[in-house]
Amino acid sequence: MLEIKNVSFSAQGRKILDDINLVIPEGKLICLTGPNGGGKTTLAKMIAGVEKPDEGQILLDGMDLVPLDPTERARAGVGYAFQQPVRFKGITVRDILNMAAGRTLSDEELANVLREVGLEAGAYVDRGVGNHLSGGEIKRIEIATVLLRHSKVSVFTNRKRASTCGASTASCACSRTSATRGNPPWSSFPTRSASYPSPTRS
Repeated sequence: MLEIKNVSFSAQGRKILDDINLVIPEGKLICLTGPNGGGKTTLAKMIAGVEKPDEGQILLDGMDLVPLDPTERARAGVGYAFQQPVRFKGITVRDILNMAAGRTLSDEELANVLREVGLEAGAYVDRGVGNHLSGGEIKRIEIATVLLRHSKVSVFTNRKRASTCGASTASCACSRTSATRGNPPWSSFPTRSASYPSPTRS
């Protein structure tokens, strides 16, 4: 379970997050939606350790993540997908998935994880992870790498319009994705949305 308690954060003299409280139970997908500048990505960065709160706690199964850097949080079980996925020249989809898994995956395992994110292995597994993939394709592959890490909680951010909820952008956190493998987390979990105002960046 991920618990955010009384988290506040300011930048350049402006309050970005103000006393945020949120609980993400095990096996749930929680989406934060709202306009640009609402603080969604800032909160996601707080969970991943890219930013640290001015006040409050971020607890994963009772352990306070705030003192930990991003690498330590990843080892503790936090997976994070960036708004803009990184592109690598000279590396294939197979290579990057094997690196995420920490071992050489079988063809069947590669096919299964790519199927979870809506891609056919035959069309993608030996393609380069560079400028030959669309933004949507590279994002799906990045999500596959997060799933392969079997994180306790996975955080995803999206720069595109979340049109189904009428929001400009969305950030989602999925708790215990590894316990529910076999279906994409965004289709298999009960969901709820929350939004909160903020005067500045997302």
